[in-house]
Formats: sequence, structure tokens, C-alpha cells
Amino acid sequence: MNIISHTKADPQRQGLTSIKLNLRLIIGKIDALLLRRKTRRELAKLPDYLLKDIGVSRVDALREAEKSFWQS
Repeated sequence: MNIISHTKADPQRQGLTSIKLNLRLIIGKIDALLLRRKTRRELAKLPDYLLKDIGVSRVDALREAEKSFWQS
């Protein structure tokens, strides 16, 4: 016969799990913001013929590059 015991989850452990999840979400958001900043800078560096190839004018590329990293 198998005996199954049910124990309550440790509240402190649940709190740490919640903190880890929140940290992962925050780090993910920071990574996304840094990637946005990097891609905007790279867009501004592209030559005109590549911008034309992707359908973006130089003015639009520079305008996008001037945005702060937190702006969509």
C-alpha cells in the first residue's frame, strides 16, 4: 500500500519563486529595450540602397534612431 502525504507548500519558497519569475520578466523587458536601442542605431547606419530595399527613407530611419529606447 502506498502512502501519499500532502504537505502545504512552504510560503517562503513560494515567495522566492514569485521573485524569480518577476526578475525573469524584468530582465526580459530590459533585454527587449536594449535590443530595440541596438536595432535603431544599426538602422541609422544602413546605406541608402539598403534602406530603399526595405522600404525606409533616410529621414524615417533617422527619425526612428532618434527615439529613446523605451518608446515604441
